Amino acid sequence: MPKYCVYEGEECRLDKALGDILPELGLRGRRRMIENNSVLVHGIARKAAFVVRAGAVITLLEQPANTAQPQPGSAHAGSGTGLPATLPESLSGSARALERQGDFIFFCKPAAMHSVHLAGSTETNLETLLPSLAASLLQASTAQPEDLHLVQRLDYGTSGIVAAAAKPLAALHWRDMEDRGLCCKRYLALVCGALGTDITATAELDMAKRRQTKVLSSQAPALRHTHFTPLAQLLPQEYAPLCALAYPQGVAPAASSLSLVGCTIHKGARHQIRAHAAASGFPLWGDALYGGGEGIFFLHHGALDSPLCSVRLAPAWLDLLPLPFARIAEQWLMQKEHTQP
Repeated sequence: MPKYCVYEGEECRLDKALGDILPELGLRGRRRMIENNSVLVHGIARKAAFVVRAGAVITLLEQPANTAQPQPGSAHAGSGTGLPATLPESLSGSARALERQGDFIFFCKPAAMHSVHLAGSTETNLETLLPSLAASLLQASTAQPEDLHLVQRLDYGTSGIVAAAAKPLAALHWRDMEDRGLCCKRYLALVCGALGTDITATAELDMAKRRQTKVLSSQAPALRHTHFTPLAQLLPQEYAPLCALAYPQGVAPAASSLSLVGCTIHKGARHQIRAHAAASGFPLWGDALYGGGEGIFFLHHGALDSPLCSVRLAPAWLDLLPLPFARIAEQWLMQKEHTQP
């Protein structure tokens, strides 16, 4: 079914304007849609450089099956970066159901997969896979697989735990827990530089009509803060096995050292950890959008605690780091917190 949108941003090129409508889709994906005549302006297919003004009616069409974007596991950087054609499972993991707790089912979303279906895209996404992945966990239950509703989303390049509600009332309970600061979400990340002490990023974020989240000078509510905990500092030789798989042609983002960092949030905003890390001077390694160098970034949602659930999932790439560092990270993920920030 076509999707109709009214563009309300500033005058700009069509490929840039499309980023306001599909913020999770990269520039290359947007241009592919335009080249496939899947984007109409006032009912007419236009080129990427066509100038769009406020009030323009943009129609998004389903793309033909033979023009599908790369499947899960495909590299999500541009050509010429030295990235492999597919991400090894030891880096990206696989989409699967983890467990059921009450009216919630928890899934693993791999890197290089969207959480939800994007208009005009035929690329596989976690939302579409939910019924088949969760079928065995819903046996002898009144809930139906098609009724599952995601109550969390992760960025395309982020892996880890994603929660879905099996009933509408459960989704409302989840939102209530988040609003009260009762959901503690822990991530592991590799950032550029040597983070030597705990820091808390408190800046407010502007996500409106922009692909890159902007960090403002004003302070955000406590629920939107990001706490960074240094777990280990890695020299190049210590993350060489990770580079060997992620960058088999040897073109890894430059970094004299990396820090393995624990990131804690309670009610996340789009790109919150990525933007706060960069604004604090420690961008995610390989995160081109926020200054970490062109490549693959490593950010994994590995722990989730609330009064109704407790879930743990270590990232697949942790096994490629020195064993002492991996154990520190796993121990950090095991910590629990149910109280308000």
